[in-house]
Amino acid sequence: STPGLAAAPSTPKPASLLTPSPVGTAPSARKGEALGAEDRALVDRLDTVALCLARLFLDKPDKLRAFPVLIPEVFVSRMKLGAPLRKRLHTLLGFDSRLEYLIAENDDLVNALFFWHHKVLPLFRKDYVDQAYRSLNGAVLTIDGQELHLYSAFLKFLLRINERAGGGDPDEIASRTKEVLDQFEREPEQQQFLLSVFKRLDARSHERPEDFDEIKLTMLTDVAANGVYTMRSVKGMALCEKAMTTLLQGYIDKHEPLEWSSLFKEAAKVSYMLKYMFRESLPLAKSKFLDFVTSKDNFKKMPNATETQELLRKLVQDTIASYGQVGIFDPAALATLDFLNQPMQLVDLVRESMTRPSREAKKDMQLLTEITAKWMEYMVDQKFPPLTPHHTQAFVVLMMARFYKTIQAQVESRASGKSVKGLFKNKFAPKAFVAQMSTGEGKSIVIAMLAIFMVRLYDLKVHVLENNEGLLMRDFATNKPFYD
Repeated sequence: STPGLAAAPSTPKPASLLTPSPVGTAPSARKGEALGAEDRALVDRLDTVALCLARLFLDKPDKLRAFPVLIPEVFVSRMKLGAPLRKRLHTLLGFDSRLEYLIAENDDLVNALFFWHHKVLPLFRKDYVDQAYRSLNGAVLTIDGQELHLYSAFLKFLLRINERAGGGDPDEIASRTKEVLDQFEREPEQQQFLLSVFKRLDARSHERPEDFDEIKLTMLTDVAANGVYTMRSVKGMALCEKAMTTLLQGYIDKHEPLEWSSLFKEAAKVSYMLKYMFRESLPLAKSKFLDFVTSKDNFKKMPNATETQELLRKLVQDTIASYGQVGIFDPAALATLDFLNQPMQLVDLVRESMTRPSREAKKDMQLLTEITAKWMEYMVDQKFPPLTPHHTQAFVVLMMARFYKTIQAQVESRASGKSVKGLFKNKFAPKAFVAQMSTGEGKSIVIAMLAIFMVRLYDLKVHVLENNEGLLMRDFATNKPFYD
């Protein structure tokens, strides 16, 4: 009676159930010989016994447990990988086809006693998976022609981590694993996010499994939820999506799992800031400036309208020509860097742009790039993201500097009494350039960079005026290390 066999304390040693004859007389053929008919029949009977015990166990895994008692001996002697009996067992188990590779490629799982627990084994069987985890089981990501099936990969990951954390207790392993699977089953968007970072997560768990000892794996749903929110905020911006994916993958690679929840929560704020770096369109910024200075309607109420428009048109055109086709850095190159985890990568990218052949003859852009790199280093030292100026901010700095150069040439021309081509005619003699910027558009960075720009480019002494003493002291204290 199999039930009696499984329950009786005096059950024979497991190996004896499947050993065909005394040691030294087993019906195994010597090399070059075949088994005799009787020996072959005995082997067949023993195979049948092993399969019957497996069938009984699968019918009532919580009661008829003779088959698990035989592990791992049964897989060493009778059900080796590739053997016909092993294939029959696979069929008997009724695995989902996408999970069968987990026991068809090696014996790691089948030799683990928790695998045969009545609460764990159903997690692999098609009928149960279809009922409990249909959504997870359908989540797939194809990368470079390779398909990543989330349910099978994630199940294997959870069992491996929970076996370590649960001390080998099958009930504890099953409970922890099902809790996480149940949470993700209800959240298709979180499943897709998990797919996007899973290879990093799995690699981390193999390299340093001890890092997962102090956490509850249910926190992965919080991580995924914040990941979904973050990526949703930059959806449709390909370069920004790529940069944020690199950032989040970097969190998994380089930070302790205990930090992941807070880091992924903060990532949503980073994405808000970052999307403005990538959302900026240089062609759009250029067209807005050019459209304004080419429309006579914007100048018709001004004194010296024709001269004013011509001055601004030339300043804008010269600034745009100097700024070039990509500006201070190439956004496409930015998206390939993990600069939010390693901010100096972005500083280095900006510095490298100074060596472009197209920039060698542009003294103003060389200086603007140098000042930008110094500003970014200062921001890194202050533990802030190293943001570069917006295109419009850079335009303002360059136009103001060019305006001063024009005024300087005018003064020198009149002092010498010589006429210089391109200077103002008649009595038109502008002496000031005013840039109006709304709250939050970056006056502080423009003022700080312009001040240094004028000192370095024209050897001037620059005064910064502020009508609010509180803001004056704040910005002075903020920018003094940068000026120094």
